[in-house]
Amino acid sequence: MDKLEMAEKLVEKCGISYEEAGEVLREADFDLLEAMIILEKRGKTGDARNSFSTGIPKTEQRQSKTAADAESFGEFIGIAFRAIGDRLRDIFKYQVFVTKEGRDVLKMPLIVGLIIICFSAGLAFAAMLISVAAGCSYTVKKAE
Repeated sequence: MDKLEMAEKLVEKCGISYEEAGEVLREADFDLLEAMIILEKRGKTGDARNSFSTGIPKTEQRQSKTAADAESFGEFIGIAFRAIGDRLRDIFKYQVFVTKEGRDVLKMPLIVGLIIICFSAGLAFAAMLISVAAGCSYTVKKAE
């Protein structure tokens, strides 16, 4: 397969320009598979039916830095805020269910429950004790 055919194949499969195809082919020493891998790492492989895989899960392809790897205070703060954001996104996936006699009495996002506890810990604790004495149970589940 000559260089023009390889470029055409990349344009067709990945939806990139001929110029971009030429650049990535030169970068990959005109190895078509290597060029596709480079494009995949850059997120330029087109839609799902034309995607190619290196066999390495995306989480392993992207080597994220930890706070211990930070080279400056600013980078440390950026890494810390990204980690906090990731955890907060996870919290939004969970809900608290208050159940009595097999039916849901109350359903609320876990983050709302945590905020209520933070701002009115004594009142929230008293309400929980009263509801448990009345036969309610609490469950935290991942939202469907």
